[in-house]
Amino acid sequence: MTKHNLKINCGTEYLIPKSDWVDPDELYGEYKVLTSPIIEKAFNKILDDFTPQHHIAFLSLCTTTRPYNKSQKWKTFVQEFSDSCDLIVCSNGGIIPQKYWECYPFLTYDAPHLNEDFTEDYIKFQYEHLIKFFSKFTSYDKIIFNFRPTLRNRVAVNQFLETDTASQFECHVLPSEEVFNKAKARGFNRGLMVPDLDDYVMEELREHIGITQIKKQCLW
Repeated sequence: MTKHNLKINCGTEYLIPKSDWVDPDELYGEYKVLTSPIIEKAFNKILDDFTPQHHIAFLSLCTTTRPYNKSQKWKTFVQEFSDSCDLIVCSNGGIIPQKYWECYPFLTYDAPHLNEDFTEDYIKFQYEHLIKFFSKFTSYDKIIFNFRPTLRNRVAVNQFLETDTASQFECHVLPSEEVFNKAKARGFNRGLMVPDLDDYVMEELREHIGITQIKKQCLW
């Protein structure tokens, strides 16, 4: 078996008992992650266990840094938005609310493309998980989808928006094309690695969440 630069098995047993953990190689690569029984089992456990805490769900892409809140992006989102929104990672690891960010297998899975294109499978995976998640958790008034226009997540979200499930919610897909192009034109003022933290993008996110006052502490 070919070994890669694997993340190690770690995290809490809240969703998956350690006796069921698998070799990290089984959670490496997009195809393996998208088709992993462990990933699906964890998602089903989340569906059974999760209770929304706010009336707004905020979804954005994962980061390679784990747990996600250790990354610059999610650290900022936690600081700015956690008082108003349920923060939810959306990735090839599934739909992962903040409560589960330190659970196995979410510190272990790693899904680089490995020069293979599983975009259609990924879009289908995301679309189906959005349907399952928001069919279950209907108490939200608003969903904020933070996916740039260039991301395949945006395709999955646009498909979701056409469903009866999505029609129950006020949905916003951000950044808008206008704001994204404006931020891109100046090279994203918080750096190319974190385009979602550009001031223009953050301003639009705050506006749609309903945050009118920026917290004073700065993380940059």
